[in-house]
Amino acid sequence: MHSTAASDIYARLLLPHSHGYPLWIPEPNEILPTEYIDTGINVGDLGLVRQDGGFDFLFNIFPGADHTINKWLEKGPPEGYEPFPQNKHQFYRNSNQFSPGALGTLGDRKIELDAKASAQILGASAGGKINLELT
Repeated sequence: MHSTAASDIYARLLLPHSHGYPLWIPEPNEILPTEYIDTGINVGDLGLVRQDGGFDFLFNIFPGADHTINKWLEKGPPEGYEPFPQNKHQFYRNSNQFSPGALGTLGDRKIELDAKASAQILGASAGGKINLELT
């Protein structure tokens, strides 16, 4: 039986689109070094996906063990760790792949979600009403 937790449902629905692991909570842990918080999850980050859909960063495979980003945990990278050689040309980067609001693509169709809502406060006027528009 599948889990009914929102983070699990979210991951199951997005994984087939092959854009990495969809995190329910993509924001970095606020106790991480400022350098990490400023850039967020990055290529080479090693960590654990939590039950709630967040990511617990352990270290990054590219900088050395003495790099700020890898020294935030008391243990740091495992004993005998050697950084993975990085070549800036080995990764593909496209900052405009998904525009704001885009959920994904299906062939030549783009799937977007936009929501607007308004509500009347009960007692402020006669009757109550909530409008929700999805396009």
